[in-house]
Amino acid sequence: MNVLVLGDFILDTYIFGSIEKISPEAPVMEFLLNGKIEYKLGGAANVAWILDNLGVEGVFLTKTGPECASIEALGKYNLKYENIQYTPIQYGKTCQKIRLIDENYHQHILRLAIEDGELPFELFVENFRKPELINKVIFSDYQKGFLNSRNISYIRSKFQECPVIVAIKYQWDGYVAVDDLPDVTCVVGNHKEIAAAFSTPKEKVLENPVKYAAKVVVERGFKNCIITLGAKGAAYYSWKGTGKYIPTIEREIFDVTGAGDSFFAVVAYLWGNTEIEEIITKANQAAGLNVQSLGNTLIEKGLLGG
Repeated sequence: MNVLVLGDFILDTYIFGSIEKISPEAPVMEFLLNGKIEYKLGGAANVAWILDNLGVEGVFLTKTGPECASIEALGKYNLKYENIQYTPIQYGKTCQKIRLIDENYHQHILRLAIEDGELPFELFVENFRKPELINKVIFSDYQKGFLNSRNISYIRSKFQECPVIVAIKYQWDGYVAVDDLPDVTCVVGNHKEIAAAFSTPKEKVLENPVKYAAKVVVERGFKNCIITLGAKGAAYYSWKGTGKYIPTIEREIFDVTGAGDSFFAVVAYLWGNTEIEEIITKANQAAGLNVQSLGNTLIEKGLLGG
C-alpha cells in the first residue's frame, strides 16, 4: 500500500507540573512546572504517524514553520517517520497545541493554541511533486491553513483513479466546500460537524445517525459516509443503499486527544481490503484504546488482523 496523506501538521506539547496555590496577583491558579515536557504528533501528522507505524509506505505532504520543517528537525522532539516520506512545505508558523497537565491529579488544566494563515495555492503547486505508485489518497483537514478547495481539486485532478478517503471539517460554505469533493470514496465526520452542515441540533444526529449519513451520500454525491458518535460508536451509509449503526464498548476516558485521528487512520488503512462494518468495528476499538491514555496512541497490527 502506497498512500498520499495531505493535511494539517499539529505539534502536541504536554507540559507537566502541579497546582500548588492561587496566584497572589489574581484569582487564578498558579501552575508550577516540574521540567517534564512531552511532544507528540497531532492532526494529519498523527494520522500519517499511525499509518507509518502500521508499516504503510507513502508520502505525507503538509506545511510547518522552520522548527518542524524537516525529518531532522522532528528528531529534536524525538519524533520521526520511518516508512512515510515526510514532505513539509515551510511557511509561516507550526501549528501547536500546548497543554498544561497537573501530574498530581492527571488533570488537563489549560490548552494554548498557536495557529497560522492559509498556504497560498501558488506555493502549494510550486512545492508539489507527484509521487509514483500511489494507490490511495487521504485528506485529513483541521482548518489550520493547509487544505482548501483549490488545493484539494488540484490533487484530485492528479489522482483520478485512486480511492479518496476524506476526514474534513464539514462546512458547506466554509473553509473547504465539500461540493469540490464529488465522487469521494468515503468521507468521515463527527456528529457535531454533520449537525452543523445540516443546521440541525447534534442530538438529532445522535438519535438517527444513519439517516444523516444517507443525506450526505444522497445529497452530496459521496460513495460512503461514516459518522463518528464519540462514546456511542459510529454509523455509516453506502451508495449501495445499506447503512447501519455500530456501537462501541464504553471505556473510562482519560484523554480524548487523537481518538478521531485513530479512528480515521484505521478507516484509511483498511479501506479496500475489509468490509465497512468490520472497518468501523476496528476503528471503534482503536479510538477506544486511545481515550484511555494521555495523548496519541499507537495501534498494533494485531488489533486490525494483520
